[in-house]
Amino acid sequence: MKVDCSIINSIIKNRPAIAAVLMTHRCNLKCKFCVFWKRPVDIEKEMKFEDHKRFSSICKKLGVRSVNLVGGEPFVRKDLYDIVRMYSEDHIVIINSNGTLINHENAKRIWEAGLDVMNISIDAFREDMHDDFRGVGVYQKAMRSIEYLKDTRTRKDQRIAIQAIYSPQVADQFNDFLTFCDKQNIEFACNPYRPDDNHQIKLDFSSDYSAEYLYELKRKHPSFKISDYTIKKTGEFIKNGVVPDCKAGKQFFVIDPYGNIVICENYVEDKDVLLNINDPDFTIEKMNNLLDCAYKNNKCEKCYARERGDIEYLYDMRNLVWIKDLLSQSKYFKKFFINK
Repeated sequence: MKVDCSIINSIIKNRPAIAAVLMTHRCNLKCKFCVFWKRPVDIEKEMKFEDHKRFSSICKKLGVRSVNLVGGEPFVRKDLYDIVRMYSEDHIVIINSNGTLINHENAKRIWEAGLDVMNISIDAFREDMHDDFRGVGVYQKAMRSIEYLKDTRTRKDQRIAIQAIYSPQVADQFNDFLTFCDKQNIEFACNPYRPDDNHQIKLDFSSDYSAEYLYELKRKHPSFKISDYTIKKTGEFIKNGVVPDCKAGKQFFVIDPYGNIVICENYVEDKDVLLNINDPDFTIEKMNNLLDCAYKNNKCEKCYARERGDIEYLYDMRNLVWIKDLLSQSKYFKKFFINK
């Protein structure tokens, strides 16, 4: 029996429990709200399998419990399956995908590689609205990917989730989203909309947009996997436009496609790079010190990403819900918290 309790070490030492791994800036789509596909791409310099293996070892020593493989679009990498298999030996492995490159064959391969959670991004339950954001035909491909993923799971605890942005434009579609997820026995997750330079979709639709509405949806729909803490903080963000004291660098961090460590995916300029895992003088102690310093100097308040909500409440030892989360995220115990 393997029990992964590394998160206890992370909480006690106040060290990162989640690492976001930007697999690539490449993507097969050019979504209106996204900046990743606009970033420079150098395929030859992208982290190779051995680099990811080295980073996995670093994460294990840090006490990181989960690695979230994101992009770009992770499925453009042909070695994705080998990389997932390697990370899954010591970590909970999550992938965020637009779903358009997933078919029956590679869905089966990615589950067999040891993937724990697959998040499919669907921005609106209305097909025309989603395709307006991402491109014609994308909605149907994303929906089909969910069927492929459901049909090919190799373990009963492997999870599928739809993730969406909670914005005034689509809030009135969340009940439809969740009704669908309830029926499909999959999960639903969301981030609050952030009206900054990276997200310029017009918000000219009237809808119920509040924390109270999220509480109502959570009570009604078992597929809505969101903590009360996250809803509370989302409400603060909706009301004030900011949530102070971001824990980027302290509780989570990011590695870009080229091995550079940054505290957040919004900090990707050369000046934001703390160090590279292949630097000759790299040490975990040096990385910890640089992450601590960057966290203390970080004044950003402009978003409340789900990663913040999912992890911040775990570090509050007064909040007993972290015990359930610890067990549900361990390789052995998490099966008892999954909807059958």
